[in-house]
Parts: sequence; C-alpha cells; structure tokens
Amino acid sequence: MKKLLMVLLCMALLFSGACAGAETVKLGENASSFDIQVVLPEGASLTYNEFENDYTNIGVIKDGVKEVIVTIAPSEEYAGLSMNDLSDDEISLLAEQTASDFSQYTVKIDATPSGNQYVLITAGEENNFATLFTVYRGYFVQLAQFDTDFSALSEADTAFMLEVLYGIEFVDVAP
Repeated sequence: MKKLLMVLLCMALLFSGACAGAETVKLGENASSFDIQVVLPEGASLTYNEFENDYTNIGVIKDGVKEVIVTIAPSEEYAGLSMNDLSDDEISLLAEQTASDFSQYTVKIDATPSGNQYVLITAGEENNFATLFTVYRGYFVQLAQFDTDFSALSEADTAFMLEVLYGIEFVDVAP
C-alpha cells in the first residue's frame, strides 16, 4: 500500500511539473475593453507586479539571464493606436527620441510573431543596456534590461527579453 501511494505521489508530482511549464500572470485591468496578462517564459518568475493609476510595472527573472523590467502605461497621444498604425517616419522619430539619451546605441525595428512592430535599442560601449518598446491599443509597452554592474548583455539576455515581450497579451473582455 505504501509503495502504491509513493508511486501515485511521484506520478502526481511529475504530472504537475509538466503542466506548470508556462505560467500566465494577470498584470492588471488597464482598460474597460481588455485586460493585460503575460505568459511567463518557462523557468521565469515575477520579482514584483505593481499596478497603480493605470500603470503596470513588473520584474521578470530567470536563472542565467538578466532581469527584464516591464512597464505598461496608457498614452493620450497614441490613444487607440498600435505601432502598426504609425508611419515609418513616426516610428523612427520615437526611436530617435528614446535613444537620444545615449551616446552610443543601435536601433532595430522588428515585429512580434503576431505582427506588431517594436523598437529595440541597445546602448552603451559594451551593449550593457537594452530597451524595447511598442505601442499597442493606446498603451506603451516598454521592456528594459541591464545589470547593476552594467556588464554587457548577452544574446541569451536579449532572447529572454523578446520572449517576455512575445508573452504579453491584451485579452478582450466583454463590456
């Protein structure tokens, strides 16, 4: 009987571990027509999840890569718009305004798997800071990544930041 209980317990633990791969975390109810949530990359967890006055801030960590700080905030200037609604000139201007604080930087404009454009800026002499942003449904979504010792970001760090971005979802809710 004890052996059977141990086998069942082991199977339950194995099964629950397999089901727990990607965790979905609700980030806040930022609008009347949608909620914002993130599907965390496997092995990642939140260090904090703050929601105040329509602003959402979270920290996402995972062993072996630098923390990603996510800020989501409404924008009156871009109310109802997404990055794909902006012209190439408007996107370039946003990128240049964001990067202007840095003496050395690179700018990359790309798209998420769902097709929304984003801007990735890496900065510093040794690529020791990265910020990524997009506009979606009138909200700025910004991700930042750096280490307190300002060590260089690795390809794994940047891949992790993109994985977090790709996991952010705006989920329609019934009015």
